[in-house]
Amino acid sequence: MRLRISARSSDLAKIQAYRVGEALRNKNPNIEIEFLFRESLGDKNLTDPLWKMPEKGVFTEDFLKDLLDEQTDLVVHSWKDLPTEEKEQTVIAATLPRADQRDLLLFKKSSVGNSNPRLLSSSPRRVYNLDSFLKSSLPWEVEKVHFENVRGNVPTRLRKLFENPEADGLILAKAALDRLMTAPESEFKDVQNTLLEKMQFLNWQVLPLSVNPTAAAQGALAVECKKSRQDLISMLSEINSEHDRLNVEEERKVLKYHGGGCHQKIGTSIQRRNILGRHVEIHFLRGLTDQGKVLRQSEFTFEENDQRPSGFVEEQILDSRELWENVQREEIPFDALQVTEAEALLVTKTDALSPDFLKYNLSKTQQFGKTQILWTSGVKTWFDLSKQGCWVNGTLDSMGEDDLPKIYPWMGDVSSWTKVTHAGSPEFENIISVPTYRVHREIKNINLAKIKIIFWRSGTEYIEAVASFPELQDKEAACGFGNSYKTLLHAGVSPEKLHLYLSADEWRRKCLS
Repeated sequence: MRLRISARSSDLAKIQAYRVGEALRNKNPNIEIEFLFRESLGDKNLTDPLWKMPEKGVFTEDFLKDLLDEQTDLVVHSWKDLPTEEKEQTVIAATLPRADQRDLLLFKKSSVGNSNPRLLSSSPRRVYNLDSFLKSSLPWEVEKVHFENVRGNVPTRLRKLFENPEADGLILAKAALDRLMTAPESEFKDVQNTLLEKMQFLNWQVLPLSVNPTAAAQGALAVECKKSRQDLISMLSEINSEHDRLNVEEERKVLKYHGGGCHQKIGTSIQRRNILGRHVEIHFLRGLTDQGKVLRQSEFTFEENDQRPSGFVEEQILDSRELWENVQREEIPFDALQVTEAEALLVTKTDALSPDFLKYNLSKTQQFGKTQILWTSGVKTWFDLSKQGCWVNGTLDSMGEDDLPKIYPWMGDVSSWTKVTHAGSPEFENIISVPTYRVHREIKNINLAKIKIIFWRSGTEYIEAVASFPELQDKEAACGFGNSYKTLLHAGVSPEKLHLYLSADEWRRKCLS
C-alpha cells in the first residue's frame, strides 16, 4: 500500500509528519510513504499576529482541498492550529501521544537583571497569564514585563530574538523545541546545531501549567483524512492515543464554549494520570473572556468513584500546621559540594537550603541557573527561591516526584537528581536525598473530638502526630500528590480514608462546600 502524507514545509511540520509515518510503519511494515510538503497561508503571512488574521485555520485549511480532491491521503496538523468547528467531509482519525504541553521561556543571559524585560510572544493568552507570574519567577525586581509580537518558525523566532538588541526573551511551546532538537533525521542536524549554539547564551524556564495553562491541544498532533476512507480510519486507529485525544477534545470544548480562536486570553490544560491505581483528571483554566469574566480554575476529579467528603463546618476540619507549637529548625551538616555540583537539584521546601548557603554559592560558584538545573516541588518554593536570587528552571507543580521532568540533552543531560529535604523524608528510586535540616515540633493540646478530617502537609507530620495521639488514625485524612500520599499509605492509612487534593486551599474549599 502507498500512502501520501501532507504537511507544511517547515522543519517542525516535516518532523511531525515523519513521526506519523514512523508510527504507521511500525504497525504496517510494508507501507510505502510519500511525503508532500508545502506552505500554508499562515506561513506566507509572517507580519500579522495570528489573532488579527481574519481567516480561520491559517495553517490547516489550505490542505482541505487536497484531501477532498484526493491529491493526498493524510494531512498532519498541530492540533492547536485546527479551528474548533468540525468539518463535514473530513475527520481527525488519529491523535499521536502528546508531547510536553507546557510553554518555555528563553531568556538572554546578557539581560539578566533587567527590571523592564521585553519578551517576544504574539499570544494574548501568554501576555495575560504570564505578566504577574514572571514578576515573581525571575530572580530580581521586575517593574513591568513588556510583550512584543513575533511570528515565524522556531529558528526564525530565535534569530529575531538575537537580532533585536531590545528583546530580552522569547516564549514558545516546549514541544516545538523538543521535537526539533530530538529529531533523528540527518536533514535537521544543521538547524539543531544552530539552535544548540544559541542556547548557550540563554537561560530557560519551563512554565507551570497551574499558573500558565496553554493553548487548547498544545503539544498534540492530529492526522486528518476523508470520512469516506474507512480503510485509512481503521489503520489510523492503531496509532491513536485515546487518552490524549480525550484531553485534547475536552480542552477544545472549553475554548469553544468561551468563543474559540487564538485571540482568546484563555489557557486550558487537562491531564489524566494514574495515581497509585486511581485514574485522575486534572484541569487548569486561567484567563479573561471577551465578556470580561476572569477564569481561575485548578482542580481535579477521580474518573470513577470520586467520593471525597464535603459538607463539613469549620470546626470539623484541621490543617496539620495547626497541630504544632514551638516548631524549631535544626540545620544538619551536609556535603555542600554534593549539592552545588549536582546535575539537577530538587528543592522540596524553601528552607531546605539556608539563606547563608544560598548567598555563598550564588556569589562564589554561580551554580544556580548556570550549569545546574534547579527544580522545586511547588510554585511557592520557586517564588521564595527567586527572592533569594536563584534562577529556577521549573517545578513539579505540586504533582509529586513521579513527575520529575524529562530533560533533553539540549537543556542539560541529566542522569540523576539530587533532592535537598528534611531528615526523615522518604526515599525513592533515581533520586539522591540529602537531608539538610531537621524539624522539632511539639504537638498542641487540642480537643480532637470534633475533628472529622485533617489535611496533612507531609507524611512525617502524620507519623509524629499519631505517635502522640493514636486516635488520629481514625480520622479522615487528606494530602497532596506525591510523597505525602505514598507515606501516608505506607504508614497504614487505608485508601478509603485518604483523599487527594491539589492544595490545602482546594481541600478546604471542597470540604466546606
